Amino acid sequence: MKWVLELARDNGCRLVLAGDTREHHSVKRGDALRSLEQSGAVSQAILDKNYRQRNPKLRAAIDDIANGKGCQGFDQLDGLGVVREFKDPAERRERLVQAH
Repeated sequence: MKWVLELARDNGCRLVLAGDTREHHSVKRGDALRSLEQSGAVSQAILDKNYRQRNPKLRAAIDDIANGKGCQGFDQLDGLGVVREFKDPAERRERLVQAH
């Protein structure tokens, strides 16, 4: 990260670090964004509204999960039929491939 910051500074570049440190966790050595946030070295832009999910019920479930109500959010997702369990690993892989 130090190298990237120096490269940006030396070349007059603007550096944008994007991510959600609450969503994806890096190993400690690679967790530069979290370190920069905690030290106050970077300014943050925060989205306070969920724009990704268009379905109001799905949005409510995801918002609950994002707000620390994981069990409640998961139960809502399960009630919407979006949670699927496949015990056979081959079937699970095939379903994932088909979905994506």
